[in-house]
Parts: sequence; C-alpha cells; structure tokens
Amino acid sequence: MTKRVLWSNLETGSLHAAMDLEARNQLLVRMTTSNLDEAIRARKEGRKPNYAD
Repeated sequence: MTKRVLWSNLETGSLHAAMDLEARNQLLVRMTTSNLDEAIRARKEGRKPNYAD
C-alpha cells in the first residue's frame, strides 16, 4: 500500500491531495489491523512488538 501511495503521489496535482491520500491509507490500516495498538503496548512495556497481522 505504501508503494502505491508513493507512485500515486508522483502524479498528484497538489500537496493537499497527496496528504489526503496518505491520511486515507493510514486510517484504513488503523481500522483493519491491531499493529499500532501492539506497538504502543510494547513500547510502554519495554519489549519488542509481536505483530499478529
């Protein structure tokens, strides 16, 4: 997904449009995985994250 956004942003007409596309993808990832929650817990507990997704 990151690579697609990077390539898409090469043809984006404005910085605002590029930022909107990135925000949409970040929200999509946040809603479909629990990796961010695990990363936050692991950091608070001083351990490496264990990603299940």
